[in-house]
Amino acid sequence: MPCLQRLAVDICTEDVGLVTGQNFIRILSSSVIEIHLFIIYYFTKSHIEVNTLLSTWPTHIQITCLLNELNEYAVIHTIPCDLSLVMIPAKIANCMLAVTFQSTQSIVLHLPQLKRLHVKGICEIFHLVQAAPNLECLRINFNCLNVVLEDKSTCELLQKRIVDLEINRFQEIDSIQLDVIARKFNHLRDFSLSLESPTVFVDSLILKVLSLWKDKNLRGLYIRGLLTDEMNKNLRQWFINQSHLRQEDAFVVEYRTNWISMWLQ
Repeated sequence: MPCLQRLAVDICTEDVGLVTGQNFIRILSSSVIEIHLFIIYYFTKSHIEVNTLLSTWPTHIQITCLLNELNEYAVIHTIPCDLSLVMIPAKIANCMLAVTFQSTQSIVLHLPQLKRLHVKGICEIFHLVQAAPNLECLRINFNCLNVVLEDKSTCELLQKRIVDLEINRFQEIDSIQLDVIARKFNHLRDFSLSLESPTVFVDSLILKVLSLWKDKNLRGLYIRGLLTDEMNKNLRQWFINQSHLRQEDAFVVEYRTNWISMWLQ
């Protein structure tokens, strides 16, 4: 690739050759002038020390490496790392933020390309959200969301930015604070709820969401769960009978593979 000037790589690997700078440089085209790497490296029997690993990279490519607590894998990335989407394990994410914001050095985290954030574990996300002015989509598990809802600063940022929210891995319908979410995420265009078990009936959950967001310009609603037989007979008519929606309203609803999808505008 003689014309390649910018290289962005986001991979998971067990190949020590890909994380050894000397090997990596050999396969690069001489035309490359900008490199952005984000590598999750899983250790094998041929474990390599972090300092040794970092020493293999040339000085013109600034690399940092963070280990997880059990020394099972490391996150290796360039500084800066300009990627639009990366999957960061929660424990590593906390470590990255601690290094960035508690360091005596002047390190500024700036993520203007980050538009979608998927949080799988439980971690503090304020600094990530603060650094991502164009963030608009958040996928977050139920337990982490509860932590976020208790933090005023994080909620204020999310309220301004998030238009697409997915909450997953919650057990019971009554456990989710929909009224609180409706107050703090009042600019949502798309809202998804995924129960841990797909065998829970979600009729009441759907109606509550529609009631709380009826004046908030919600565009799409997606909920994973079971529907009652009555609801399944005629989905559109059921919503007309049970909610604020009327026959003349332009909405579409369908149910496939345990997901009910509604398009409201």
